[in-house]
Amino acid sequence: MDKVEILFDSVEVIQRDNVYLFVINDLSDKLKNYIRENFVFISTGDIELNYKAVIEDFIQRITKSSKKDKKDDKHLKGIVGELLTHIFIRNPKYFLF
Repeated sequence: MDKVEILFDSVEVIQRDNVYLFVINDLSDKLKNYIRENFVFISTGDIELNYKAVIEDFIQRITKSSKKDKKDDKHLKGIVGELLTHIFIRNPKYFLF
């Protein structure tokens, strides 16, 4: 039987055995705040860096305009997916490592 609970008021967590499926139904304020609180460390491994500078660098990297460096939709979805994976892994309730 699947175990289902809600995280951040908007994310369904479905657990079957040792597999977790996170379904984001809405970007709630709680989820946005949790992402903001953890973004710098996830992106850089350093909590001392400035949030605004890290965000600007992240946006610059994913919006490269040259044909050689331009990210397609598939690549951008992968970047967002990896970020969200790290966000959920860092949650103490689901700390998997």
